[in-house]
Amino acid sequence: MASSSRVAGKMFLTFFLILFMLGFKEAKACHIGSSICTFESCSQVAAVCYGTNLAEDSDFAPDLGGCALGFATSRTRYKILGLTNEGLGICCASPCVGICVCLQDATWDATPSYEGQVCKKRWGADCGWLSLFGWQPLGGEKEGRWDPDSGYCVICDGKIEIERFDCSGDYSGDNKCEHACGADPDCDERSPGIPFSKPSSLDDFLCTSDCNLKICSNNTACTSSMGYKCTYRWHYSPPDYYALWEWISTTQFSQDSNSYEDGSPWHECFDGVDNDCDDNKDCKDPQCAGKRKEGTTEICCQYDSDCPPQNNIKGKCDSPLGSDNPDTAGYTYRCYWKPCARDADCVPGTYCYCGVCSSTHTSAGCPAGQCCNKGYGYFDIGSGECVDKGTIYNSDGVSYLCDPPQEDLSKNNQKFSLEAKIKEIYHSVLSFLAYFSHQR
Repeated sequence: MASSSRVAGKMFLTFFLILFMLGFKEAKACHIGSSICTFESCSQVAAVCYGTNLAEDSDFAPDLGGCALGFATSRTRYKILGLTNEGLGICCASPCVGICVCLQDATWDATPSYEGQVCKKRWGADCGWLSLFGWQPLGGEKEGRWDPDSGYCVICDGKIEIERFDCSGDYSGDNKCEHACGADPDCDERSPGIPFSKPSSLDDFLCTSDCNLKICSNNTACTSSMGYKCTYRWHYSPPDYYALWEWISTTQFSQDSNSYEDGSPWHECFDGVDNDCDDNKDCKDPQCAGKRKEGTTEICCQYDSDCPPQNNIKGKCDSPLGSDNPDTAGYTYRCYWKPCARDADCVPGTYCYCGVCSSTHTSAGCPAGQCCNKGYGYFDIGSGECVDKGTIYNSDGVSYLCDPPQEDLSKNNQKFSLEAKIKEIYHSVLSFLAYFSHQR
């Protein structure tokens, strides 16, 4: 019996609504009206509806059929549908007596204000009004979000556009990320899982399945997303190389790992990035051993053997596998050359003279005006010391005088003992005196 009463009530209300609509003197079709009475609150006691704070808003106006597209305002208010002095309609006074219903709904404008704004179309003989009661015998409504790029209201599945509509019809969506649905602005109209770049940017970009933006950059190096790995790749464009951050397929990365190893080209060993994502950055990566930074003496290494000699001094490697180098400030995995301390620090055929390796005696390792006192022409495991000019050095029964810039005296046939030096001075004095005697 109760069910029959509800059905009868709905039929009665529907009948009156139809009479109300048919009672319009001017048929303008479904539209957004600009003087609809609304209330901030509404309560119903028996057959009387009470509203508070009456205001006029724009809203869907019931009319004789057609379709209207409205855009929700930020004001959610109540409309009271009931008996007025002119018949069944929207009450503009409180209380509203007789048959009345409190309808809570947003108010609607005829034009959009921003992207993602809730939009709705209503259609049919009742302009979709009866859909508010849970059934649509005379019309209907559909709600979505406003997309100004396409000019349609769109229906979202999460942040993906799956349908679009306006009063002309309903259409399939593009199944792409949509900013109106809450997608990141950079992902708008893009398919998830497909990398893309931006002009004037060295970074690479990717939209996730929930349409959030993932950036491949120095801050996200070697991270993975949507089946891609963030890598830093060098490319050759004559006459030089350039580098970009790139999302690389993880399948491609793992199947062709050799092509992503650090060290090819050499730039990868000095760019501050773990290019092959093996937790070994730059020179620490064994693939970089022996690679030189072009135009410099900076060379990567793992062993001393990776380091070529420089100025006849053997190179050493600043690494756990290098020699003669305790780790005091963190390994650099780079070659270094420090002044020699013994002949073993020099390449074959050269000897250590005060920090400098040379095949002949040299004082190049000493300050100007000093000589290296290491013995001439015979093997000595030490490096020698720098002595001042005028210092006499005795070696193998022979005295040598520090007399820069003379170096290997024996080679230049200028090996002087102290006695020979005195005799030379004596003969010079005699020649000088003989010259003056002859002038007189």
